[in-house]
Amino acid sequence: QAASAAFDGGRHARHGESDRELTIGFVGRLETYKGVQTLIEAIQLIPSQTRLRLVIAGVTDDPENLRKIEQAAARESRIELVGPLPHDRIPAFLESLDVLAVPSRWMETGPIVVLEAQAMGVPVMGADLGGVAERIRDGIDGWLLPFDDPRAWAAAMQQAAADPGEGAARAANSVRSRSVGDVAAEMAALYGEIHGRST
Repeated sequence: QAASAAFDGGRHARHGESDRELTIGFVGRLETYKGVQTLIEAIQLIPSQTRLRLVIAGVTDDPENLRKIEQAAARESRIELVGPLPHDRIPAFLESLDVLAVPSRWMETGPIVVLEAQAMGVPVMGADLGGVAERIRDGIDGWLLPFDDPRAWAAAMQQAAADPGEGAARAANSVRSRSVGDVAAEMAALYGEIHGRST
């Protein structure tokens, strides 16, 4: 039931409507290194009258961390937990968002969810680390933010909620950057280069 509520709206409701709340979403592992706590701390810094909500989807093998996330959601009505998502539900989840948040606290190598969001025209707020930083053009199709600074995330989230046009402009610039075929070709070329050096 909660998961279906999170998917209400979709692309036709996104961007440019000043009378609706901004929906920021996270999908992935709910481990500390993925940075969900940064988002939770950020939303707690934003005035309660700001029209936004944070939808968190994912699983964890860390029951203590999950308990903390659940406690935070119980205290903050703007946080919604939707639990695990099967892979075939991820497109619908992304479609329901105004912004995808990827606040990883470690060096992601190739964040597939960033590429999926961009292909669907969903701008991304991402941590300024590793592969996440390589996929987002700050100020053009998303936001690059300090990976462990809830105040910076809160400021960006609040600004995006206050100015729907900002998110709409970044959404318009979000395009599919690479396909699976592109990645395969790049990897084949890399392996060929390495093999050539060793002979």
